[in-house]
Amino acid sequence: MINSAICNILNGEKSEINIQECFDEIFSGLCEPILSGVFLALYNTLEEKYEDIVAGINSARNALKKTNLDTDYNFLIENICIDQKKQYLDISFATDIICASNDVAVVKSQPYNCFYKNNSFETLKAFGIDINNLEKNDFEKTKFQYSYINQESAYLKYTQELFRILPFETILNKINPFLNPFNTKNCAIALCDKNKVEEYAKICLSLNYTNSIVFSSGDFPYVSIEEETIVSEAWKNKIFSYTITPELLGIQKNSLDSIKTENPAHCAEIIQAVFENKLKDSNYSAIIMNSALSLYITKRANSLMQGFELAKKTIESNMAIEKLNQLKNTF
Repeated sequence: MINSAICNILNGEKSEINIQECFDEIFSGLCEPILSGVFLALYNTLEEKYEDIVAGINSARNALKKTNLDTDYNFLIENICIDQKKQYLDISFATDIICASNDVAVVKSQPYNCFYKNNSFETLKAFGIDINNLEKNDFEKTKFQYSYINQESAYLKYTQELFRILPFETILNKINPFLNPFNTKNCAIALCDKNKVEEYAKICLSLNYTNSIVFSSGDFPYVSIEEETIVSEAWKNKIFSYTITPELLGIQKNSLDSIKTENPAHCAEIIQAVFENKLKDSNYSAIIMNSALSLYITKRANSLMQGFELAKKTIESNMAIEKLNQLKNTF
């Protein structure tokens, strides 16, 4: 299939390509990585369709060994950050803690190799939490699951080789965030490109999510304390798009420089201080603004403003620091 697809692209016969079958062959691990690399490089020259991305995601999910969690899917969320800038506060981790404090079960997954980076795993380590001990049987107690994806899966072994031979981004970079090995029904996706927000919301709509929300303020992927943030919700077969500003949530604008961190240890120190009610600065504002989206999309809040108020209450009532301490004591 890959051989014929390559020939079709070179001959200008794009309509003859069956994308689903191509990705099934790629992720099976039966195709030589160099051949798959040629196909992916040539595919980059075509006009990418979101249907192709969805086909690739479904193929990757089939190739990846699933880990199902027996829990209430109505209150289960996967927070995904794409191209997170390391110098900023790890808002995703802080949001996870606030969600878990409100019985919204949170999950993150990461393949066990150097080609996938997730800052929140580094933040966990900075807090002294051993991610290798985050077992499924502790999930009901903590509402918290960070896990490495099994390195023995055909998908992971093979894509690792592809990332070695491809020095540029391909459709794989769009597929990987949607692997969803825990079968979560809700997701919040932070992007570094405002122009892709609706595209990713459309992808979510074509997958098996119940509710999803995608947002970006540009180079800073989260809800920004400095400028407007583009947001798209995907649920009930529709996409709802709008913008959020700090003023809309009663927050005074501030420079993103005020939430930069030096390293994971510094990041952990700031989050700890915010949760202990010792900091009410820009870091605090950024955390509650972003937590509002996850609380809202999982229906713990009926609106963004309610989510905002619930996030504030979670910190001010010490629920967040108690949840963080619970994680430290459990693992």
